[in-house]
Amino acid sequence: MPGYIDREEVYQIASFISRCSPDIPYTLLGFYPHFLMGDLPRTTREQAEECREAAREAGLTRIRIGNEHLLS
Repeated sequence: MPGYIDREEVYQIASFISRCSPDIPYTLLGFYPHFLMGDLPRTTREQAEECREAAREAGLTRIRIGNEHLLS
């Protein structure tokens, strides 16, 4: 979610998961503002790719971007 979670946070979360097992599936979900959160920006494709790369650098091997149709 832009403004709440960034590349570094994804890296830290992925590092923790990777220490358990690098083969644990990890899905990054695109955010689309709706209802009470309509003032927040959508996740961009660039942000999603940066986070996927951070998870890969942290050692995870099974990373997927979900909700790709919501990315701007």
